Amino acid sequence: MTYRLGVDVGGTFTDLLLFDEESGKFWRHKTPSTPHDSSEGILNGVKAITAEAGVSASDIAYFLHGTTVATNAVLEGKGAKVGLVTTEGYRDIMQIARSFVPGGLAAWIVWPKPQPLAHLEDTVEVPERMGADGAVVRELDEEAVRAALHKLKGQGIEALTVSLIMRSAPNMFSFTMSMMPRAASIKPMPSASAMVCTAAFAPSRSSLKDPPSKSSGR
Repeated sequence: MTYRLGVDVGGTFTDLLLFDEESGKFWRHKTPSTPHDSSEGILNGVKAITAEAGVSASDIAYFLHGTTVATNAVLEGKGAKVGLVTTEGYRDIMQIARSFVPGGLAAWIVWPKPQPLAHLEDTVEVPERMGADGAVVRELDEEAVRAALHKLKGQGIEALTVSLIMRSAPNMFSFTMSMMPRAASIKPMPSASAMVCTAAFAPSRSSLKDPPSKSSGR
């Protein structure tokens, strides 16, 4: 017989469901979560539920895992201090959050806009621009990048995100990644927007600085 085991790790409890694929029988178990190391709570639950069912862990053909730990960290604001590097002129996009505002005029007046993961003071701009066609409109200023990263490091960021306009275009993925070694002096491993969303688009500008002299391709 083969079994499927589902595990849901929550902030307080870890829930497990063991399912017998042939008979349809199932077993449930709840065990305290171990926030310092979620794997400990999972292993405790696996041992308990397999013992209850009288099966061996080697009989489990599918192990399905889910967690609300990351969701809870976002909702409770208990995650890492995030720094954001973006294209010059787009620093305030996440703060404006125009696409997040619900419909209706009242929403603009009374809706409490959530705080982005990267606070405005932890968001820095770097001079660079790429057009929608993948052509470089403005070369990346490497000295400005180093200065921006040094500023974020001084502010004690614990996670770094790089989100440059149009850099999610497939042929420019390597260019985005080329920024990563420059963050070597910062402890956290940076993540690139191209790794999260492969769609290329350009939101409205959000700063009052003069745009690049050449067409941005928007």
